[in-house]
Amino acid sequence: MRTFAGTAWSKRIDAKDVEDVLAAATALLDEEPLSRAALGRRLHESFPGVDAETLGMLATYRIALVQPTPRGLWGESGQALWISLRAWVGPDLVDRVPTMRAADVLLRYLAALPAGRGGAGRTDARRRVGRTVRALRARAPGDRDRGPAPRGRDGGAG
Repeated sequence: MRTFAGTAWSKRIDAKDVEDVLAAATALLDEEPLSRAALGRRLHESFPGVDAETLGMLATYRIALVQPTPRGLWGESGQALWISLRAWVGPDLVDRVPTMRAADVLLRYLAALPAGRGGAGRTDARRRVGRTVRALRARAPGDRDRGPAPRGRDGGAG
């Protein structure tokens, strides 16, 4: 997860309040998707001593979140909303994540990407994650049907 401690917002909140804010934000984001601004406003009702922007930023930095559809779909747009990962994928999967191998998580990610041209896709993902993905290429769903991946400048896939 990204670090919040080094940001300007971290200086606007007392460290002793952080866990309480995160618990309240998680409860809200387990219930419904919210924009960062709406989340901050809702949290500000319970934590009036901290500005809403800081509360929203703290939550989106420190809680495992998903931007639900349509924002999370390639070729679609919509307001940036956030919902907790637990609410989006269910507690069973979230509870397993710490025990999943990185390769398994990466394969799930690649399986969800569109294979088409333009925008983000499997080729862009491989370029960014490099060697690990190339080692897993044979296991990635759909790849065996598409033939060899294009070669990048580094000689690897992508």
